[in-house]
Amino acid sequence: METEAPRNTNEKIDYKNMSKVTGTTDLRDATNKLRESLSEKTDRANKDYKFPDTYNPKMGLKVGNVTELRLFFRVKPGHAEALKQELRKFKESEERNSKAAHLMTGIQDMTCTLFDNDTRYLHTTEFDTEWDPYIDDSVPTDKQRLIYANWLQHLVEAGDFGPDNIPTANDIKVLFNQQRETATVFIRTFSDTVFEQYRMHDLKKAFEEVLNDPNAEEALHHPALKPLLDLAAD
Repeated sequence: METEAPRNTNEKIDYKNMSKVTGTTDLRDATNKLRESLSEKTDRANKDYKFPDTYNPKMGLKVGNVTELRLFFRVKPGHAEALKQELRKFKESEERNSKAAHLMTGIQDMTCTLFDNDTRYLHTTEFDTEWDPYIDDSVPTDKQRLIYANWLQHLVEAGDFGPDNIPTANDIKVLFNQQRETATVFIRTFSDTVFEQYRMHDLKKAFEEVLNDPNAEEALHHPALKPLLDLAAD
């Protein structure tokens, strides 16, 4: 499979500073603008790429907006500890550990599990968007694809992908699609999107600030606010 040569692995999206934007709605708008700015390049790459006939972007069960993803790999002999180290770096990176990245990708959660005496690897995640945009939004720059390459290099099915052979977003789509297994059953208690969950946290924080403000005491006695106060008292 052909891959693009890495052009600039220092190129990155500053998710950490983006996340400092006040207000979840403003941050969502900022990530949407970022996605739009990248769309022409993404569309061109998707159009020109030769996907195999077996490629199936429709895999995965859904609960509401949330899609499940389960990937199974074999760990290269002697690579287990190096894989664990790269996965921990991956977790701590701002590309996976920032509010802006969460809103950009719609990622709900992710687990990285070695099993069978560290010979196999299970990569699971759940996300709000469809398959192709999820991967495109996760690795829009060479810097982010390098982060993936650093842990993919330790997996048998990833072949020669690694820091010296960085996969494109579409290469990652195909690799993941080949290793993907749709769950038999997918259960979520809630199906709210990442944006909706952040907004609920914002509302809870704002409501608690009002409750703790002595100047709001008179307004809080209005009958229209009784349901909110009853809920807060539970």
